[in-house]
Amino acid sequence: MALVGADSQRTPGDANTPRSSSTHAALRVALPYLLLAVTWILISDAVVEEFVPVRLADEAQSVKGLFFVVLSSLLVLYLVQRMDAAHRRTANTVERTREQLQLAQTVARLGSWTATGATDEVRWSRQLAELLAFDPSRMRDDVRWLLSCTAESDRPRLREALDRLIESDEAVDTEVRMVRGDGEQIWVQIRARSLIDEEGPLLVGTVQDVTAERHAKEQLEEQAGRLESLSRQLLEAQESERRLISTELHDQIGQMLTLIDLILQRACESPDQAPALVGEALEHLGDLHERVRAISLDLRPQLLDDLGPVSALRWLTERQDRAAPAVVRLRSELGDEEIPPALHVACYRIAQEALTNALRHGEATHIDVVLRRSGHELFIEVHDDGCGFDVAGSMRRAEDGDSLGLVSMRERAELADGRLVVESAPGRTTVRAELPMAPA
Repeated sequence: MALVGADSQRTPGDANTPRSSSTHAALRVALPYLLLAVTWILISDAVVEEFVPVRLADEAQSVKGLFFVVLSSLLVLYLVQRMDAAHRRTANTVERTREQLQLAQTVARLGSWTATGATDEVRWSRQLAELLAFDPSRMRDDVRWLLSCTAESDRPRLREALDRLIESDEAVDTEVRMVRGDGEQIWVQIRARSLIDEEGPLLVGTVQDVTAERHAKEQLEEQAGRLESLSRQLLEAQESERRLISTELHDQIGQMLTLIDLILQRACESPDQAPALVGEALEHLGDLHERVRAISLDLRPQLLDDLGPVSALRWLTERQDRAAPAVVRLRSELGDEEIPPALHVACYRIAQEALTNALRHGEATHIDVVLRRSGHELFIEVHDDGCGFDVAGSMRRAEDGDSLGLVSMRERAELADGRLVVESAPGRTTVRAELPMAPA
């Protein structure tokens, strides 16, 4: 029995195809022979009757018979040669088709099988044996052999599907995990259906390796989950930032403006005290200006747009060094080399977040921010001597919405086609962003 793919469109009417082909082949020989015989008899009899004397009639009939044998033999030889040539062409076409089918199955990581209901004979394709890494001699003559190499937790589902196929001709289309002969576990999609063959009921099926597609689907779902979590955290961070700005404006800026307003009202009501009161108001205006400038720098330093991330980070580290109990230093090994504008924000924000985390959570006393280039990559590194932390656990909590710091640094690095590496131990923590730069 030839192997048939699960998508074959074979129908019960196809069972008569070999018999029909034999009949057609016989007719292709019989009809020309019949035509030759009838034509020869009619024409030769007329010729003998018209032109051959009666005394030579017997000899003429013998000659006529001899010619007929020769002509009919030549005709049969010609027809047989044509049929043989057609058969060879058909055989070559079938062989090419079989080779193409085998190649297609190999490329598609797919194997096939057939089983006849009359003899319980099962034929496994060579591609299926290769796919499952099994010696064909170990593949039992039973469709349910597939259960033996199916992961234990998936066996009940596949057993139920095969039982329905065998008992009620219900088509199978399911994905299960299988353990190959070499021990590797793969995901496969099993499709099967029941047909009617000239020998009786026929089961045909395919087994396709979908491990790569399954992993891609899982990664896509994981990325979708991360994106949803990040979007939620970004909204929460946005609202938190707005609350902080609102509080800053109300508690600091608003109060200072109210104070200046009261001072100026007193100056209007007491002209003799106006110079002193105006001077006091101007002092508060100066403080207000500095406070507004500080808020603006916290949101986005102007240096980042004017001079780039190196100058902005130098300003940030010097500011933190003055304000924090830790020693904060910047070391740039870039020289006069400029960082591509597309990396300015990512470079600054990643370093800023890592520096903030080291000061706020790491209890660090020394923090070094390093900018360097290796090959076509820009490295932003923040080293500290703090208490360290559980990187994997912190990343899981961050993805669950506990905080945005690690996730935001990772996402900024990945959006720049780079990656974030975090290594931490007591007394030694390194946050390193590796961002691709255009070749020099």
